[in-house]
Amino acid sequence: MTALSKSLLDLSRQYRRHPVSILRRKFSKDPPTNDWKVQRVVEKSVKELTRKEKDKNVQKDKETNIRVCIIGGGVTPLYIAILLKQYKIIKSIRLVDTRDSMSEALTDMSHLETSPRVIKHCSILEKIVFILIKKKCLGSIATYGGRIEKTTAAILNLERTAGLSVPLAGADPQTVVLPLLSRAVPYNQFTKAQRKTILQSFRAGDEETRTLSNVVFVLLPPVLMHLFRDYARFVNPGIHVFWFLLMVVGLTSAYFHATLSLIGQLLDELSILWVYMAGFCMFFPRRYFPNAVHNDRKLFSICATLPTLIATGLALIHPAVNAFALMSLGVPAIGFLIMELKRTTSIRVYRLGLRCGAMWVLAVICWLNDRLFCDTWLNLNFPYLHALWHLFIFIASYTAAVLFAYFAVQDEKPQQSPVLKYWPRDTFELGIPYVTIRSYMKSSYNLNI
Repeated sequence: MTALSKSLLDLSRQYRRHPVSILRRKFSKDPPTNDWKVQRVVEKSVKELTRKEKDKNVQKDKETNIRVCIIGGGVTPLYIAILLKQYKIIKSIRLVDTRDSMSEALTDMSHLETSPRVIKHCSILEKIVFILIKKKCLGSIATYGGRIEKTTAAILNLERTAGLSVPLAGADPQTVVLPLLSRAVPYNQFTKAQRKTILQSFRAGDEETRTLSNVVFVLLPPVLMHLFRDYARFVNPGIHVFWFLLMVVGLTSAYFHATLSLIGQLLDELSILWVYMAGFCMFFPRRYFPNAVHNDRKLFSICATLPTLIATGLALIHPAVNAFALMSLGVPAIGFLIMELKRTTSIRVYRLGLRCGAMWVLAVICWLNDRLFCDTWLNLNFPYLHALWHLFIFIASYTAAVLFAYFAVQDEKPQQSPVLKYWPRDTFELGIPYVTIRSYMKSSYNLNI
């Protein structure tokens, strides 16, 4: 018998004799009670606890029985099982040894639970535990000694709670609490609905990052409103509507990622739809107008509002396809941008267009990887693709708006002499681009929305 096994055996014997004191000595700090009067009052109050109250507490605990299944090898599962057994709501504990020996503590850090053998164990458990046990705690335990105390203290709600060092996810919102110490297993053996819930819960760990990534949507539009003040005064005041809607997109996106609710998702997606519609109505080249609108941008905007309202209704009926439908809107926008860049004679505008297209491509790559290969990136400890998507798509969106604002003035009011500049330094092309004009002549009303 190894020294580690002897230590575990001694720990088990101590637990049988004094199950509460061993835990208290390990995790909590008792306040000093030097005053014998205080000690007597405490002892008296404990004795005054009637049998009826005890039975009530026991009955209350039985109403929330939890069965625990611990997967893994080494002494860690045994140690946690001993600590969990003193918790009243834990009805039973199942140990699944993945290495045929619970004494292989030295290999306990190797995270071998991601092997096909453990996937087989989880497949068996899915048929047994998921069907027979309504309330359970299922997960794989493969960690080192430093995490044992933190995990157990957090599970048992002890005084010294350093916090779980691993995320918690629900495979079934009403029946399962899943500590994912290994991200690959048992995720692969869950049903599609369970995998979706696990991913949503697990990805909640980086929702704070995603929420913070929306800060640029709120902070930068006011700066752009200030930079486009001449454009709004002499060309089209509707440009401020576009910047305001970008702020709305940032706020609704932050709300969605903070709550992960359906209403938040719909607000986020519908705000994106309407900011796209606003840009479409303002910047769509007049030479492509259908004959039915008689070259009138205001009439064109009214006609474009009708399909947008229909799309809004469809988004409420089938929210699952909203993300893919919105992503498809970027294709015609990039197509028109390419056509306009081919017509421009300004090398500065052309370079900005190339950077805008590159940002859009990076944003799409991040979005697709986050959407299709989320579990793979989670296994690589990189859950930040969606936050990068927020950043890249914002840069691409406002840059495209700046470019189309420039093209609109150049095509329809060339006498206004549009100029592309950068803030804070005009010579630094990685700054914030904006459009100003040289000739201050009031534009006609027909150019506005």
